[in-house]
Amino acid sequence: MGTRNEGKDCVYSWHSPKFQFDPACLKIGGGLYSMSVFKAIEYLKSEEA
Repeated sequence: MGTRNEGKDCVYSWHSPKFQFDPACLKIGGGLYSMSVFKAIEYLKSEEA
């Protein structure tokens, strides 16, 4: 999940002591991961039929 936001100085890599992330990314990334799980379940159920 990307966390870069130049406007909030969130530009350093994860292993940098200056690393920061934009909390707004959590909503987008969490939603993306959740939707992936639901789609995977949907797919697996269709394979059982």
